[in-house]
Amino acid sequence: MLSLFYCLVSILVSSQADFDRLDQDVKRALRNNPAELKVVFRPGTYRFRDNHLFLTSEADCPGTRLVIEGNGAVLQGTAQNITMTPFYRADRLVEVVDAGKKLCRIKTRKRLSGQGRLYVQVTSWYRLFTGPVTEIKGSYVYFTCEKLERSGLTYNINGDYAYGNQRPRFRLVRVREAALPVSTAVFNFTACHFRQVDISGLTFERNAGVRMNDAGNFLIRFYACKLGGATVRGCTFKSIRSDAIRIAYTDGVEVSGCRFEDCSRICIQSYNHSGRTHVVDNVFEGKELDPDAEVTPCVRVEGTDYLVSGNRFVDYGCCAIMAGLHFTETMKHPSSGLIEHNEIYQTEAYRKEAPQNLLMDTGAIYVYTQNVSVEIRNNDIHDISGPYENRGIFCDDGTVNATIRNNVVERIDNSYCIDLRQVLTVEKRADSKISRVNVGNRLENNRVDGKIRFESR
Repeated sequence: MLSLFYCLVSILVSSQADFDRLDQDVKRALRNNPAELKVVFRPGTYRFRDNHLFLTSEADCPGTRLVIEGNGAVLQGTAQNITMTPFYRADRLVEVVDAGKKLCRIKTRKRLSGQGRLYVQVTSWYRLFTGPVTEIKGSYVYFTCEKLERSGLTYNINGDYAYGNQRPRFRLVRVREAALPVSTAVFNFTACHFRQVDISGLTFERNAGVRMNDAGNFLIRFYACKLGGATVRGCTFKSIRSDAIRIAYTDGVEVSGCRFEDCSRICIQSYNHSGRTHVVDNVFEGKELDPDAEVTPCVRVEGTDYLVSGNRFVDYGCCAIMAGLHFTETMKHPSSGLIEHNEIYQTEAYRKEAPQNLLMDTGAIYVYTQNVSVEIRNNDIHDISGPYENRGIFCDDGTVNATIRNNVVERIDNSYCIDLRQVLTVEKRADSKISRVNVGNRLENNRVDGKIRFESR
């Protein structure tokens, strides 16, 4: 239903039929370049299809403010049904049966009944490998591992042993396809031009994750948009299996006052070419391991003048905040920002199971090598456990230009409270984009009850 008053246009969504017409109604309203286009939801539950609202370069409305008011409405996607066992400790290393065919086997009597395709997931250092089961024979489960590679004297699938001298952990997973087409993205803003975009008061429940390297693996995306600003405020994200919010080639996006619960991948991903991303006063709780990737944080920021402030990360998976760029990536824009006043911790029950359920070699706050400037201050990080070397603040691979001050880091079970290690070999690697590491770092006035490693050149 459309109503027009001067240059203010509103679209009311009060039924599934209204919601199904949303894409065409919004595009039609934008043809007149209204000063404000407001989409108002009545409370209720609505099903979204893939790319339900997909605005592209046709939305060239530099004078328009687009407002989406949720009023507590729930937007539900369609996804596969996934069941899984707990993680088990393997009795022995994973055996590589045929390296050419990437065929492996694991010795176990554990089974997972039900319908759908059966997979095995194996922890390996900082990664979780997922492979389809090809057969179960005797006391062995056979599966293929697409990313199987040699690693020293063994194979990368046994990374838990190579890095932490531990037998791998594994679980069985069944994936039953949905009866209806699955949906991943709900709001897709691509090459749009708006004065402002504001999204508030919606609950997003359940969507389908796709493979990690698929460009469509997001729930909400701002891509190559020219915006005076954008906000996602007061929303809830539950059981999201893709990235929740992805920000690429777009400046000035703020995510504030939102809740992220039981999400699998990155909750907020802001790339190097996106400036002024602000992540403020959100709650992240109960993050699961991503089934098809390396360590994935709740928040990842790479661009210029980012701010991650006042957030609470509870049972956050393997990494709460990740900043900067890896030494193999090209920094096209200065990576700089502030990480402050965040609380990061594990509850007692989650912490007890963390050595069985999480990955090795992580940090609650994790900083990559390349930064023009990152300041980490006034954060409260406490009660952290995991299988091996799970730090409070971890600056990896010869991090540069990091200031770490006035933080409280306590009760880190198995590693350093703060760790900035010297890795001069990064400079000599053929794929490295940085020529001088372990410079420009400062450490001051932090309160810890455990070890610190802070190495210069």
